[in-house]
Amino acid sequence: MCVPDVTPVPAEPADATAVRELVRSAYAPYVPQIGQEPAPMTADYVQAVEDGDVHIVRDAGELVVVVTRGGDDHAQDPFGRVHFRKVCAVV
Repeated sequence: MCVPDVTPVPAEPADATAVRELVRSAYAPYVPQIGQEPAPMTADYVQAVEDGDVHIVRDAGELVVVVTRGGDDHAQDPFGRVHFRKVCAVV
């Protein structure tokens, strides 16, 4: 199922582990190409959630989108990141 018109909601502390797992799975294919884990894989998502820097979208209870706001404390670029488990087709 694709999540078309949704509004991300602030992540809660209980979401931090799922957020980390989704981001790690999104970046895992790139580790062999760049020879190390990129910064989003090593970010402190517990702190990012506490700081209000993470918003999420769920589909049928499953975390499918993570939106992070950048910040020096989280090793993100200043423009933030969007991580998808599922991507909607653009028609």
